Amino acid sequence: MECWITDPRQDVLLLQVPARPGKHEAFWQPITGGIENGKTSLQAALRVIREETGLELTDTQLTEIATDLTVVSSPRLTISKTLYTASTPDTTVTINPHEHQNHQWLPPARVTEALFWDSNRGAWKLVRKHHGYDDSPEHDEQRQHGSTRPSAADSPRSSTTERLARVDRHDTQQ
Repeated sequence: MECWITDPRQDVLLLQVPARPGKHEAFWQPITGGIENGKTSLQAALRVIREETGLELTDTQLTEIATDLTVVSSPRLTISKTLYTASTPDTTVTINPHEHQNHQWLPPARVTEALFWDSNRGAWKLVRKHHGYDDSPEHDEQRQHGSTRPSAADSPRSSTTERLARVDRHDTQQ
């Protein structure tokens, strides 16, 4: 499960996973987590959001935008994820120090460059398309200076689920 949270300004929440010596450097990612036995991906998303950020969202705040998002982590491990997005007026994040060391709210134009894993960049493309984000640096600069302010009415909502067949990067993300 992967969830992308936005605030009222449409900034995107990313969490920083600490470095693991000999494995990887610290990196930024959206909210990610597994699904416990007997639970749905939606239940898992709500639980993981709460555990990793302290944000209390309801099922009506989450929108499923992709299912069966396949990530090949290694020749022996393939992960199938469901991709969610949500918006919250509450930007007070309390990270779980056992999983993350920091968080940040980034404008859409800066998200791609912050992400470490190819699978997260692939998912971010679907989120951008779903929300109709213009993530060009020019648009970001205009937005920061108040001359362009996209509204919810400007963001097309898709009623169909998009599928991403495969991200062939050998990630060890999950």
